[in-house]
Amino acid sequence: MQKKYMNKYTNLKETEYLCPFGKIKIILKGGKISRVSLEEDKKIFKKIDKKVCKALDLYFKNKNDKLLKKFPLCWEDLKDEERKVLEYIRKNLNFSQTITYGEIAKIFKISPRKVGKIMKKNPFPLFVPCHRVIGKNGIGGFNYGIKWKKFLIEFEK
Repeated sequence: MQKKYMNKYTNLKETEYLCPFGKIKIILKGGKISRVSLEEDKKIFKKIDKKVCKALDLYFKNKNDKLLKKFPLCWEDLKDEERKVLEYIRKNLNFSQTITYGEIAKIFKISPRKVGKIMKKNPFPLFVPCHRVIGKNGIGGFNYGIKWKKFLIEFEK
């Protein structure tokens, strides 16, 4: 069952998706993704929005992220620079392709550390594939844990 939280100011819908590695919680606001959370929990989950489900099914079952990249996102809570970097990753990093923090830093004339902070703030993992951003000497960090990052990178090979 889909869980809806609504008040007179917002139209929020909380949904979940079970993938091979765990559960993905998604908050939709007015039909746009507002927040994505990755968990290792595989307990019973709520039915998800059909459009989001279709995009995630295509990704996990067919190894295709085209619908994830097209799904509307709520960018309002991000600073302009954060949005530009995340939009670049969403638009330019194809399935199984990686890029380093340093390479992105050069493009935007910021430090690799700042790129890492922007990746950590990414509210839309998978829909903005920040797991594809790696360190020059290793996998780098991931807000939801290295297990998730390794799983996603291996899954996309």
